[in-house]
Amino acid sequence: MNAPVRVLRVIARLNVGGPAQHVHWLAQGLVHHGYRTLLAHGQVGEGESPFEPAPGAPGLERVVVPGLGRAVRPADDLRALAHLVRLCHRHRPCIVHTHTAKAGTLGRIAAAIAGVPIVVHTFHGHVLQGYFGPLVSTLIRAVERSLAARTDAIIALSERQRRDLAWRHRVAPASRIHVVPLGIDLAPLREIAASRQRPGGAPQAAALRRRLGVPARAPLLGWIGRLVPIKRIDRALEAFARLDPALGAHLVVAGGGPERERLDALARTLGVRERVHALGVCLPVAPLYAALDA
Repeated sequence: MNAPVRVLRVIARLNVGGPAQHVHWLAQGLVHHGYRTLLAHGQVGEGESPFEPAPGAPGLERVVVPGLGRAVRPADDLRALAHLVRLCHRHRPCIVHTHTAKAGTLGRIAAAIAGVPIVVHTFHGHVLQGYFGPLVSTLIRAVERSLAARTDAIIALSERQRRDLAWRHRVAPASRIHVVPLGIDLAPLREIAASRQRPGGAPQAAALRRRLGVPARAPLLGWIGRLVPIKRIDRALEAFARLDPALGAHLVVAGGGPERERLDALARTLGVRERVHALGVCLPVAPLYAALDA
């Protein structure tokens, strides 16, 4: 019998959000198809909620890398790089698959040092523009181009992201960037859609409205995501404030992060504080969707 293909996957941290769910689901799929996979990750940042797999989900073999995380700290980054090189030598992967910007940089450098045969990188968004000033952004783009030249497969989550990487930022030729959309189990959302059509609707929807004091016929809108600057919760609030007050609409904000205080202050400034409800992190999100009209 052939030995299973060993895959070392690297991500900066497993906080509540899309990338953490993605790597967890992908690990399950890899194991199901006979791969041996190990996930290396750092610690979540201050104010972030750690991602926890759903109860009963298959176990994920993983290891914490000291120094690896979202923040850029040269001493910690070198420590994380050295640890990743040792992991490559110990685990002897056929493939190193990195996710997110910082882990993509350190993981791919470690793979090159250790002589790993195949290197894959997945972009979950990017930090090529909008996160830093012009000088730092230019440096990051140069680093990404250099790494891309030594990466066997580059994965984007959408065609638009592929065009952005290839034509706007020129990270790599479009022919070398492969689009693999996220795979999401839609069954719970389909059940929610069906429940809303039944007499009495979804009971969890009525319960949430009662808890928040939202009238039964008032439009209930939702915004779900991390409360960080790049997500632009301010734009959602400004759009909500422009709705006709006669509608009596309410807005639910689900998520945590450093923008929480700004959310409260801006909602007050815009005169909609009484109709904006910040719930914090809500998992699973399917029951929340049952209560939302948009």
